[in-house]
Amino acid sequence: MNRLRTAQLPVLSERIEVSVSGQHVTFDVRSVDDYLVADATVDCQHIVLRTHGIGLEELKIAPIEDIEPYLEGRNALIRQARAEHGIIDPE
Repeated sequence: MNRLRTAQLPVLSERIEVSVSGQHVTFDVRSVDDYLVADATVDCQHIVLRTHGIGLEELKIAPIEDIEPYLEGRNALIRQARAEHGIIDPE
């Protein structure tokens, strides 16, 4: 807890608008190492974006009704990357 109390946020570098469910929301942007981190609160939900090599202004955020296909695709990519490094997942 002491570490959290004394932690300093990186300096706010800019504010940008991102489309969230069709509504323009202002995000505070900070540069952290090689990444941009942006955050905002929408309808009591805190949203944090971390990007590298992508402009935040290009993003459009929308709710996903069925997340399972996204999770299955991501898991397939992880299994493929592990296999390329000789790590075989159990069946």
